[in-house]
Order: sequence, then structure tokens, then C-alpha cells
Amino acid sequence: MCLLTMFNDQPTLSYHALLQHLQVTDQELKSHLIPLCQFKILSKQPTGKEFKMEDQFSVNFNFHSNIIKVKIPVVHSKVQKSAESQDLQKKVEDDRKHIIDATLVKVMKARRKLDHNTLISETTKILALKFMPNVANIKQRIEGLIEREYIERDKEDRRFYKYLA
Repeated sequence: MCLLTMFNDQPTLSYHALLQHLQVTDQELKSHLIPLCQFKILSKQPTGKEFKMEDQFSVNFNFHSNIIKVKIPVVHSKVQKSAESQDLQKKVEDDRKHIIDATLVKVMKARRKLDHNTLISETTKILALKFMPNVANIKQRIEGLIEREYIERDKEDRRFYKYLA
């Protein structure tokens, strides 16, 4: 972020001015300002942890570090991380649904007719190399394949499934 270059033109900037010039969200600006203030690269007036629109920031020209290259971490909010992890989890679940469907069809295409327990055990064995599938998810995907007419229950013995070409 070009936050520090803003201070090339003016020695002191308000929080509100930084928000307007950078055109970022309040949370994103805070995540960059917090470490800069903690490492005392920027001075904040009045001092405190909260950021108000009228707070003034200026470069601390007395800043000195023994390290040649200073690494400043960016603070990420827990809300942002949890939202990203939920999105990632949903994407993984969607991908796994397709993988389970493909594996079920592959097993049924090879065997043509199979009982429920054998289908689940063979599918689990194949998928165990990629991830450990939940039996409830496999059953749900079997029902989905029946609805989409990839497989059907045997009319004589309901424990068996038949592959539909």
C-alpha cells in the first residue's frame, strides 16, 4: 500500500484524509496503520488504540532500527479470516461432491450392478487416497445420481443399484 508516500506531500495527515485519498475501507486502513504505529514509524495524535476521523498521523523522523530491512506485518481481522475460510470450506465441499459423483459413476460403470455396502466401501477405498469421505455424503451423492438417472435401485432387490448407460 502506498500509505507512507502520502506523507511526502504533507507532514501530517488526518485519518479521514487518508481514507479519502487512498479510497480503501476503514478496516483495511486500520490493518495497515496499526503496525506502523506499533513500530513507531508513524506517530498518532492523540495516542490510543482507537482510530477516530480527526486523529492526526505524522512520520516519526526519530525512528531508528538496527536491522537494515524492517518487515512490518499487516494485521488481518478475525472476521475477514473467518469469512475467507468459510468461502474456502464451501468451495472444497463443492469440489468433493463432484469427485464423489465421478467416483460413484466410475465404480458403477465398471461393475454394472452392486449392493449398497460394497458401493460405499469401494468408493471410500478409492477416495481415501485424496480425502476421507463421510458416509452420509456418499449416501447423499448416491441419491443425487438416482435423481439424475445415472443409477437406479434394482426393482427386485432394493439393496442393489444398477448403472444406467
